Amino acid sequence: ALILMYLGELGEAREMMARAIAIEEKHFAADHPTLAIRYSNLATILMDLGEWGEARGMIARAIAIQEKHFAADHPRFGISYSNLAMIFHGLGELGEAREMMARAIAIEEKHFTPDHPTLAISYNNLGRIELEAGQREAACELLRRAMAILRTHFTESHPQVQIVAKALVHACGETG
Repeated sequence: ALILMYLGELGEAREMMARAIAIEEKHFAADHPTLAIRYSNLATILMDLGEWGEARGMIARAIAIQEKHFAADHPRFGISYSNLAMIFHGLGELGEAREMMARAIAIEEKHFTPDHPTLAISYNNLGRIELEAGQREAACELLRRAMAILRTHFTESHPQVQIVAKALVHACGETG
């Protein structure tokens, strides 16, 4: 399902992930951490399809399971809160998006080095939220931080570097 998602075959990816979830729901307890991962993966596919409400429900299910099994600052919550933030962003709920992304970043900063690519992705996402909220200066600062991190790990042709480069042009008028 994830390979199909990366290939842009979102309908097929959704179908395959739903099939995987149906199988695993038969074999695992309803609150098994594996199901949380699958629900989160399905939420990501649904986000790509623009099905924000359904994605929100899936990520809520994932978070509910994670809350039963992990400490509140476990790195999995960083991923889930980041996904939830982008769902809120997609729904136009920018205050909620900011809050969730801030929670994700706080967890990630605790568990990862300051130059970890995961942080770069979160700074980019928060930058997008800030830009949408009309906070161009804050957005540009976050995007610059993201780019600085990514450049320590990847070449200019890497997809994440290109995503942030485009965001810098759009938000800040910078070409790299």
